[in-house]
Amino acid sequence: MANIAENRFYLEVNEDFDITPIREKVFEDNLEGEITFADDSFIEGYFESRWDFPREIWEEILGEQPIYFRCLTEEYGCGIVSMNIHDIDGFWREPQYFDL
Repeated sequence: MANIAENRFYLEVNEDFDITPIREKVFEDNLEGEITFADDSFIEGYFESRWDFPREIWEEILGEQPIYFRCLTEEYGCGIVSMNIHDIDGFWREPQYFDL
C-alpha cells in the first residue's frame, strides 16, 4: 500500500489573468481534494497524492503561465516534508525537502 501525502496549496494570478479555467482543471481527473477558498485572483486548497508532490500533473495544469503556486507536502509514513514553488514568471524553483 502506498503512503499517502497531504498537499496544501496556494495559487495566485495577477488581476489581468482569468483564473476560472485553472480552478476548473485542478480536480478534473488526477487529483482528489478540495478547494477551501477562492476568489478572482487566488485559490487555496488541498489534495492527496501517493508518496510525494505530483509535479507532472501540476506542470500540465500550470504550464509556463504567469501563475504563482506553492504547495506544502507532508508524507507522514516516511517523515518527509517538501515545498514546491512555481514562480509568477512561469518557472519551477528547485524543490526543498526536509526529513523529520
